[in-house]
Parts: sequence; structure tokens; C-alpha cells
Amino acid sequence: MKRATVIPRDQWTISGGFCGSLSIQSIALTYGAWISQDRVRKQTPYGGGGHGDKTEGYEVLPANINTTLNNLKLDHTMFDTPLPQP
Repeated sequence: MKRATVIPRDQWTISGGFCGSLSIQSIALTYGAWISQDRVRKQTPYGGGGHGDKTEGYEVLPANINTTLNNLKLDHTMFDTPLPQP
């Protein structure tokens, strides 16, 4: 399947930024799935820090991104962070 190129976007700059939810949104768009940053954050569990609450959702962090992607039903492979970058 041919997919689109990830297009750079502007992130919201309030409430801790939205770089994690923006990144997930952008990558999903390359596969034809539009997911709002609001929906991403509302599928994100508390990650032991960052911004957010139960009503508005939480900031996507290394501690909760795997659960967020699972909650969004997105097929993914987590990068083993102790390894050198690919």
C-alpha cells in the first residue's frame, strides 16, 4: 500500500503543547485515518507527569504512548529506547 508523506503541522501551544498527539495524528493521516488531537489525548492514560486531566485527556509521554496507541487500535512497534537510534 502506498501511503502519503507526513506533512509538517503546527501544534497547539497550550496545556503542555500537543506534540505527542500531533505526531500520532500526522502519522495516522499518512495511512488515511484522521484522528483529532483531542481524541488522542482522551485515549491517553495518565503518564506520571505532563499535563491533562480525566476530562480533557492527558499529554502523550514515553510512559503512556504504548497504551495510547493500543487504545486507538493503531498497529505499532515500540522502539527499544536503550538501543542506539536507527
